[in-house]
Amino acid sequence: MQDGLGVAEAANNEIFTNPDTRPSIVLGHMSHALAMDRRRDAVRSQDPNFETALTSVRPYVGRERRDHHHQLDPSSEKWLRTQGMLSKFAAATDLRARGLPLDSWLTLKIPSLMFSSVVDPICVLLDCHYEQLLFNPTANRLIGQLLDEIANVVERMPELRRASPMLQAALRGEGMRKDTIGRLRGKKGSPSKMVMQIERGQLTDIDYLNGYFIQRGKRLGVDMPANEMVVGMVKAKHKAQLQKLRSYIPMEMTSRL
Repeated sequence: MQDGLGVAEAANNEIFTNPDTRPSIVLGHMSHALAMDRRRDAVRSQDPNFETALTSVRPYVGRERRDHHHQLDPSSEKWLRTQGMLSKFAAATDLRARGLPLDSWLTLKIPSLMFSSVVDPICVLLDCHYEQLLFNPTANRLIGQLLDEIANVVERMPELRRASPMLQAALRGEGMRKDTIGRLRGKKGSPSKMVMQIERGQLTDIDYLNGYFIQRGKRLGVDMPANEMVVGMVKAKHKAQLQKLRSYIPMEMTSRL
């Protein structure tokens, strides 16, 4: 499971390189986070009233061949229930799934993606918890820079030309910043997921968070220097931590008796 975007494009570029054999891809977004229930050895939602939104991405076959492929209309609930694997997801009552067209799905996904792309990398750079960012002037300025660059890209994305007026208004004004600060306050003293990944030497999601917006920005001719800077610094910090972990020499205590 991947919180970011761009996994479908990466799969096409690295695995499904033949346009004739590329599969359709299902993207999902849950309204609430998942957590590990160690007592039951299971994964559960942190809120019993969660919902799952699904959308289908048709295989990319190139502009010259696109007109020859029938495009399904995903705008109705019936569409979801008549599509092979999607119908099985929709039938699973525990998922509470509903089908959405891509632009509507992105309208739900983008705000949470922007939060993760802005806040988590800054937590890594400053080595702090979420709530500590609220009282750091430097962090607040960087939040504004990253949000402005990402909003500039999102406004130009073709998939969001018909996006909801609320999202468009949030992108143009202070709405997205207020939403980000509100989410940040809700996290309180929780540790950042990306910080914990770095500490453990695990790969982060940075290529599918800020990296996704940077790639879209390049296609649209939009420069994103602040986002490129944080991506480079997060990767450098991950590399340094990995080298540190690998340099540890395991020691074993033995009895002298």
